[in-house]
Amino acid sequence: MSDYGAPLSPRVKATSALGTVVLLGEAALLLGLAGRVPAPVASVFRAAGWAMLALFTGVALFAIRGYRLENGELLVRRPLWSTRYSLAGLASAERDPRALRPTLFGVGNNGFFAVDGWRRVDPYGWCRALATNAANAVVLRTAGRTLIVTPERPDEFVAEARAWGPRG
Repeated sequence: MSDYGAPLSPRVKATSALGTVVLLGEAALLLGLAGRVPAPVASVFRAAGWAMLALFTGVALFAIRGYRLENGELLVRRPLWSTRYSLAGLASAERDPRALRPTLFGVGNNGFFAVDGWRRVDPYGWCRALATNAANAVVLRTAGRTLIVTPERPDEFVAEARAWGPRG
C-alpha cells in the first residue's frame, strides 16, 4: 500500500492558471462594479460574480491530489475527500501515455486542475479519466469499468496494481 502523488503536466498547470485568472478576475470585476451600476443591473453583476466564484470553488474541490492502492481498491485523493474504486476483477494494469490523447467523444473537465471525466479512447472504449499528466497515464481495466489515472512513479504503480489482478 503506497501513496502516489498526481503531478500536474505543463498543460494542466497553464489551463489551471488561466482559468483561475479569468474566473477570479471576472468575479472581482463584476462584484466591484455592482456598487457602481443601476440596481437592476447590479443584481445581475452580483449573481454572475458569485456564480464565477462558485464555479471556481467547485472545480478546485474536484482537483486530483494523488492516488493510493489499498485493500483491493484505488483511492483517488481530492482536496477534502477520497473517492474509492474497486479493483476487484482487475483484468489489466498497463502504462499507456497515449490513453489521454485528444478525442472527439467525451465529457468532463479537460485540464482545469485535472483531466476528470469520461472519454472514448480506442482501443479501450469508454473510460473514466482521473488524471493530471498524460505522460504518466496508467489504464486499469476491470470487468465493469476502465480507469485512466496518472500517478507519479507509474511503473511502480502498475506493479502494485497488478498484485490485485488474477493470480496465475
